[in-house]
Amino acid sequence: KLLSFLGAVQHQHGDLVASYDTLKKELRVAEQLGRTETADYLSGRRAEAGLLMAFGEYVEAQGIIEAIVPRWSALTGDDSVPVWLSHSRGVLIHKFGDLQGAQRELAAAATRARAQGSVERALGAELALTRVLLDLGRIDEAERLLASIEAAEPPRTARSSLITTATVRAQLLLAQRAL
Repeated sequence: KLLSFLGAVQHQHGDLVASYDTLKKELRVAEQLGRTETADYLSGRRAEAGLLMAFGEYVEAQGIIEAIVPRWSALTGDDSVPVWLSHSRGVLIHKFGDLQGAQRELAAAATRARAQGSVERALGAELALTRVLLDLGRIDEAERLLASIEAAEPPRTARSSLITTATVRAQLLLAQRAL
């Protein structure tokens, strides 16, 4: 648990390389103890994929996320994936150009998060969805969604230090000027 805490502090302070190294140590410990089919380990692998995405390593991140899905289902006995995993899948689907698929995945993640009472997770999925809507050319819809996110959350962006409401607002303004 100490490694997990250290990695979280490093991540919050923007030291993603140190956070990644700490996470890899934590995952190696779990592997040595034979705890690779646990929720904590699979969540850690998702965190690894998130850091890889921050480094621009989308292909490797996608491999990790797609490997987690069947293992999560086997672990829980449930075919549905958790919101955090669906959110990551949606971001990767978007990155690889399937805008319709990304829209479906992220909208579903946001809906499930809200149904579960997890507003912060819903806002994170909706922020990613806003970027997809911009890429689809649905500027007005993206504007409305971004405005609702900005109204709902504190100035700090839910979960992501790399994609903030300010960066998405800048993307929206650029898209509006391109019209």
